[in-house]
Amino acid sequence: MDPTGSPSARPDASTPEPATEPIPSGEAPGLRPREPLTAKGVRRSPVVVGTVDRDLRYTWVFNPRPHFPVEEALGRRDDEIAPPSVGLDRLMALKRDVLATGVARDETIDFELGDAMRTYEIAATPVFDTTGEVSGVTTVSVDVSELQGLVRSQQELMAMVAHDLRNPVSIVRSRAQLMLRRSEFDAEALRDIVQQSDRMARMTEDLLDTAVIVGGSVALQREQVDLADLARGVLAHFAAFTDLHTLDFAVVGPVVGEWDRARVEQVLENLVGNAVKYSPGGGAVRVDIQGSDEDVQVSVSDQGLGIDAQDLPKVFDCFGRAQAVRNAGLPGLGLGLCICKGLVEAHGGRISAVSEGTGRGSTFSFSLPRREPLVGPLLNAGTDAAG
Repeated sequence: MDPTGSPSARPDASTPEPATEPIPSGEAPGLRPREPLTAKGVRRSPVVVGTVDRDLRYTWVFNPRPHFPVEEALGRRDDEIAPPSVGLDRLMALKRDVLATGVARDETIDFELGDAMRTYEIAATPVFDTTGEVSGVTTVSVDVSELQGLVRSQQELMAMVAHDLRNPVSIVRSRAQLMLRRSEFDAEALRDIVQQSDRMARMTEDLLDTAVIVGGSVALQREQVDLADLARGVLAHFAAFTDLHTLDFAVVGPVVGEWDRARVEQVLENLVGNAVKYSPGGGAVRVDIQGSDEDVQVSVSDQGLGIDAQDLPKVFDCFGRAQAVRNAGLPGLGLGLCICKGLVEAHGGRISAVSEGTGRGSTFSFSLPRREPLVGPLLNAGTDAAG
């Protein structure tokens, strides 16, 4: 038999068979063929194939999943295997329709599997007996959850970029039109034009930086850098723009290393900027730097919006934003922390985030080796749940 259970010709004795493993299907062990390489590839993919009879009971299953074992499937229907759900009802309705019409159909169905929601593309094809009557249905189910997530992320990105670009473009246009009508220069209007143009330039730079980081092609210009001096300059910059926050700073140990000055400054600006931005009610923002012979540890803490536990694992993912930030209606593409992670890892360092929950502030910490690693780390750029 072939992997679908159909009879197949016995291979010629002179033809060597490929090294394979048995198919974990519902067939008796003595009837299992050697698994061709194509079937082995399918078995390692997110694909499940099954055939049901006219009573919708499984007669054969190929490539089962932990939540769908063969021993629980054969001879049973879907509603005898899994608890009731909307996805289960749609699956059984799909099979009944194919049985009734004899016409193949495709459908995308969401299933609750434990605590997770998974999305499957399901192709249902009728099985005909020797008289031409429909005797069953074969379904090929492919888990497309990750692909669906990428599509949603792309759509959210497009919406965010369009929204965040619309406001500065509208301001620049209206201010320029005002000066044209007055036939004179307006200092306030010019300031607004410059400010909004800078904002659009920063967004463009963030998008370009993200592309470089995700592509793993960050180029570093290393030199001797005093991290304490760098941090003082960043804090002084933000102190000039806020009366609601107190910016504290502490340094312990040697904090000079071989780093890219502009890129490390970019990391500090992102983290301190986020701490100020996402503490709209004010409060303390603290930067602690501690050096050792091997590396320097930096932490930036705030008393702001905080991060919910479910958002923490995704805090460095590109284009992601924490629920508390979305609820607050604060602007941003969700690239800042993604960029920080990529730049820190390009230096051979590590970055992390902790928070006790929404409304309880957060602390972002990163480490940098004081000297260039002999072998650079592999980049694994991820997204910004905060900004």
